[in-house]
Amino acid sequence: MRCSKLGRHPAVLSFALAGWLALLVSGCSGASAPGQADRGAGDPAQDRREVLEAHRSLVEAYQRADTEAFALLLDKTDDLLIYHPRRQDRWHGILEAQQNLERMFDTVGKSVWLDVHLDVSVDGDVAWLTSHVVIESPSVHLPFTGRGTEVWVRRAAGWRLAHGHWSANPEFESVSSD
Repeated sequence: MRCSKLGRHPAVLSFALAGWLALLVSGCSGASAPGQADRGAGDPAQDRREVLEAHRSLVEAYQRADTEAFALLLDKTDDLLIYHPRRQDRWHGILEAQQNLERMFDTVGKSVWLDVHLDVSVDGDVAWLTSHVVIESPSVHLPFTGRGTEVWVRRAAGWRLAHGHWSANPEFESVSSD
């Protein structure tokens, strides 16, 4: 597939980017990162359920504006990278993410987060999740609509978010959820 065709298919581009990020996060060396479970190949269906549960826990923490619960699901490394969609912020590393979470939740408050067209892929100790997302908050006048890409890594304590990128997509409002 030529690159010009990728631009016309954002879902394909998201999966390609997520796959590349998954390789980057996993280190491509086969060596386990500190704290990584290194379980080897697990049951793919169970791994997918676990990643979905971790994502749901992240969403619930976000909706409650619960800084501690949200931070527990983040990968505790300097490689953590989160792109915030509204402020065009980039949070690099666990310390910067924890500092910004509290400020963000103080501003946004409790929210409603709805995933549409959620998809999860798992390859060993790395998983990527893509979705269309709508986030509404009483303190923000317009809802955020866009696409999300998350890269999760398996650690001894469970699946942790290593990379999150949410991009605004005003055309999303026309996407149906059937």
